[in-house]
Amino acid sequence: MMLSLFQCSTEKDFLELTGGCLRGMVIAEDYRQISAQLGVWQREKSADAHYLDFELCTSAAHVRRVDMYLRRIEQDGEAFWSICLMDANMRTLMHVPGAMDGLLPRGTFYQEALRQAMKDRDMHVFGSHCPVYFNITNFKLYNASCGYAAGDRVLSHTAAVLKEMLPGAILTHLAADSFLVLAPANRLTARVEQICRRINHFIAMPGVEVKAGLRFFEAGDTSPVTSSFDEAKMACDAAKKVVKRSWAIYRKSMSDRVVLHTYILTHFTEALQKG
Repeated sequence: MMLSLFQCSTEKDFLELTGGCLRGMVIAEDYRQISAQLGVWQREKSADAHYLDFELCTSAAHVRRVDMYLRRIEQDGEAFWSICLMDANMRTLMHVPGAMDGLLPRGTFYQEALRQAMKDRDMHVFGSHCPVYFNITNFKLYNASCGYAAGDRVLSHTAAVLKEMLPGAILTHLAADSFLVLAPANRLTARVEQICRRINHFIAMPGVEVKAGLRFFEAGDTSPVTSSFDEAKMACDAAKKVVKRSWAIYRKSMSDRVVLHTYILTHFTEALQKG
């Protein structure tokens, strides 16, 4: 199951991808926070079960969000972390009453997205729909500061704005802070800009804002539609690094950068050992 999660064929492939350590299993942007939290729990020597979530990059350069349940254990006088990972797609999402009407379950969403892509190819208009990844940055901070009821209202408002501004789109609530959309590509960047502005005005909290990544298809593009949503997420992550930019468009260099970044992190210890 672990090999499947990381899209590795053998244990050797998994160890080469991750370097055999937790750092290599976690996308760099998430590792600092996880490491700090583990340090706190380590000092507390808590035997309670803990929960974290993070993103990983598979051997095929796909980004996946995972849930991590862990417990500190002692064996022969030595402390260890016992870790259980689960694909976040397996988790049953919190339901916000009335907020998600018109949004598809994730499994159905991907099926409908594939069906739409096949229809577009048959009609020779492939590329007329575009995957978009929306993420509410620092949503946990918003929940902690304003309460979960206020967070639910943000999710409800986000879903309502997406449905209003993207008629004819296919939508799903991916995770607590993320939405996926397959939307008509015509004038999409202008619509996305307006969507982000409206939702951010509703949130009205510094440091908590919506960012979006778009993955346009070009003529002759043969990329699988399902993996294109991972690429839209990479574009969203790029947008997060630019303070005054609400959205970004996917470029192949983004995938190359993720693969290179992961390789460097997972081989850093080996490089140090070899001088």
